[in-house]
Amino acid sequence: MSVCIANVAVFLPVEHLLSYVVPEHLQNNLGIGKRVLVPVRNSIQVGVIISVEERETIEGLKPVVNILDDKPILSEELINLCMWISNYYLSPPGLSVQLAIPGFLRMVGEIKYVVNNRPCIDFLPGTVQHKILSLLEYMPLSKKELKKKFRGLDIESELNKLVEEGVLKEVQFLKEPRKRRQEKWLRLNQSKLPTEEEILEWQKKAPAKAKVYLH
Repeated sequence: MSVCIANVAVFLPVEHLLSYVVPEHLQNNLGIGKRVLVPVRNSIQVGVIISVEERETIEGLKPVVNILDDKPILSEELINLCMWISNYYLSPPGLSVQLAIPGFLRMVGEIKYVVNNRPCIDFLPGTVQHKILSLLEYMPLSKKELKKKFRGLDIESELNKLVEEGVLKEVQFLKEPRKRRQEKWLRLNQSKLPTEEEILEWQKKAPAKAKVYLH
């Protein structure tokens, strides 16, 4: 029996497309050029469907989490251009595709834990479970955020137990990708440089200003 597979360009520096099984309940909305949420290692990421195929074997393939768009946000012609750019310049396909998408659509996925149905009073005060639930009752937190608050503890196994017992549930949240830092450089106007006497005077009255010219 063949299975529907989506080949996805995730918005990460990955050198090739990643393949995922498309669950039956998502197949009616499947389409090339649509954004999807897919698992990558321990996180949920956003990508674009580049191609769809049928396969007999799916060993090791994970399922698509969700399809975000009702209509494709990229045409097949634009996708082909992005793939050509990726092959020609040896760049990750997902990053080439990401540049073709408007900024407000470049969302990334993140799993956070939310209290499902049992308050923290059901657990003994002072236990790890009680502390976790006390935090999550105020706001959802990711595994990474919780690990920072419980350094040195096996927080992952505790979270898995709480999820299995139905106390917590995992929810996908979308957020804007982190903007890259940009450095700004200033160039001194050579025609308006101060004299040595002026710099010496600034060292007495305005040392910070003098330091700019001394370096």
